[in-house]
Amino acid sequence: MKKGKNILLIICLCLIASCSNQGETAKKNTIKPAKLTKSEAGLLEAVGIEKQFIFDVQLTEKSSYLEYWVDHYEKGKKIETLTKGSETGTEWRKKDENKKYKIIFYKESKPDENKKSEDFFISVIDESGYTKMDFEVPVSNQNSGELSVAIQESKQLQVGKPITVGMIIESKDGRIEAQDISHYNSNAEIEKKVKKYDQAYFFRVKLLANK
Repeated sequence: MKKGKNILLIICLCLIASCSNQGETAKKNTIKPAKLTKSEAGLLEAVGIEKQFIFDVQLTEKSSYLEYWVDHYEKGKKIETLTKGSETGTEWRKKDENKKYKIIFYKESKPDENKKSEDFFISVIDESGYTKMDFEVPVSNQNSGELSVAIQESKQLQVGKPITVGMIIESKDGRIEAQDISHYNSNAEIEKKVKKYDQAYFFRVKLLANK
């Protein structure tokens, strides 16, 4: 996992400065694709970053926070919600009360041949620094086809309503149809649409209200 951690560190250091340059506070609670500078995009390309999703988050309600996680499916069945190995299964989900920050979902793109697992990372970045969670999944060497999709525009966050902001679909036969990510916001929709695919990972967020 050392290589993956080093790459994630590069990404985080690259993006910390840009957090302070985000625009004025949004009128709504929103998540949208992060706008990278040419130098930031060039750095990601240079270090071989392929399976990553970077988003700008702005929260306007003082009593709210964002929860985020990754759901793993096989043949349309939910296998697990990927965690850091905590006993509760949800303890690691970050209850972040910063109101303007970036969030990264990153999956290792080319693990070493002898590795039996792939690295996943989730990191939250603001102008003061970053936090991260990491976990592993078995390497899917038999999957010859892969499709990565993320939201392309700003999405409004509603309390208690989860949305999918990024996804990775893998198939052994290499055949994967074009996907509209807006059709993957509920568990029922996901289960129905990914039955034909061997592996699928969904990067999800949900706005919650502080009690």
